[in-house]
Amino acid sequence: MALFKRRTEVVPAPAPNAGGSLSTRSGAIVDRATDFYRKNPKTVGGAALVASAVLLGYLKKRGTQA
Repeated sequence: MALFKRRTEVVPAPAPNAGGSLSTRSGAIVDRATDFYRKNPKTVGGAALVASAVLLGYLKKRGTQA
């Protein structure tokens, strides 16, 4: 009795899409981000400042520990 059998058939890989759903989704994400930035540039700038302050604080705290 064989518990494991080797598969010998070869299954062809599906052909890639010419339009690719990944490129369509990423393009839509970029479009949404661009629209948000155009409508709220101060909000995006403020979020960037907060994120950079948090990152700087983390790096500063990390550097002082021995």
